[in-house]
Amino acid sequence: ADQNAFPLSRGLILHGGIRFAAVTAEHGLYYDSEWEMSGEDDDLGSKSIVLRIQDTDEQREKIGCALSVGQFNKLGDDASAQMTKYPVTNLVFTYRITLRPDEEFVRLQMVVENPTDKDANAEAWLPMTFPIEPDSQIISQQTHRWRRDEWCFAGQPNIVDFTSDPDLNYPLRWKEAGIYYDWPHTIGCYHAVNRPSTGQGVAYVTDQRVLQFVKMWSWGDKANFDRSTAGVLAKGRPKSNYYEPWGSAFNFAFFQTATFKAKSFNQWSAAILPIESGLTSSDNKKLQKVVEQKIQQNKIEIESPSTMYPNQR
Repeated sequence: ADQNAFPLSRGLILHGGIRFAAVTAEHGLYYDSEWEMSGEDDDLGSKSIVLRIQDTDEQREKIGCALSVGQFNKLGDDASAQMTKYPVTNLVFTYRITLRPDEEFVRLQMVVENPTDKDANAEAWLPMTFPIEPDSQIISQQTHRWRRDEWCFAGQPNIVDFTSDPDLNYPLRWKEAGIYYDWPHTIGCYHAVNRPSTGQGVAYVTDQRVLQFVKMWSWGDKANFDRSTAGVLAKGRPKSNYYEPWGSAFNFAFFQTATFKAKSFNQWSAAILPIESGLTSSDNKKLQKVVEQKIQQNKIEIESPSTMYPNQR
């Protein structure tokens, strides 16, 4: 608490899973707020859970604590001001989770709607938390990633060639906790991770016909972690190992807002594909082939991200 690391000054408690982060970086402004929830059915037998929240003055009052400053403020603003980089937007954020008959994966749709007459700047991310083990690998076609933050991986260049060091594909072999971003954007249609002891894994599948972005977080090598000397935030490292990729079709990095035009409807869709077997190899190229085969076998087709205006509906 009171570290300005997350949007709310009271800090952060999350239980993992796959969420929709609205308005800001770092798990969004409403990570522990109550979202409106409803269910939907269609004539084809699909069933959806729909979560919705609008960023309004009233909704921010319900948060019930001070908002963070520091990196959540515009550069040069008074330190006593709160969240000046992210003023109230009145954007509507909708997260739709869908199961269709005879499909063995989950469809996700993330919508940002601007019902107002003014453009609004914000972030919209899909944070995913997946359990991993020491030999788990990141599986993707990406070759280069961006080390934007100077607080982690000192000595590395800002653009890192992930083919130069095989250990970079192992989140628990990173020398420390840190962040990378796909550079210059996500290459290929998936970002996956495995549990080699069981051969299982999970893939985040998107539409490669349009720009997509992925942020990556790991706590790094446990052998290099000492809770007694760790910083305030690092002391919170959980006992269980996990890897946390974040997807977006709008934002390429934290604290880099996108513009959602007046009267616009903006969305991207994705699939979460569980993989039950076949991911035991230590050869990353072989793991990629398994993931690609599973995507083809499941005939996953993803609706392209789009921006629509009233006369286009």
